[in-house]
Amino acid sequence: AAQGTPPAGGVNALLANGVTGCSFTYNPNVVAQRNGTVSIRLELTQTDPAGTPERVTLFSQVHVSNVP
Repeated sequence: AAQGTPPAGGVNALLANGVTGCSFTYNPNVVAQRNGTVSIRLELTQTDPAGTPERVTLFSQVHVSNVP
């Protein structure tokens, strides 16, 4: 995965190798009317010396307050 927009005066930089999946999901009103959650899923894949793909999925979910 490459950095989409570099900072002013900077250049693009490689952030991670082997990214095979990435998703960000926002679910409003999941817990209560003024609360939501953001879920982040990142899947990384690497091939071992025998040619077998090895995968790991990282997942995190956080509470978001929808109060204006």
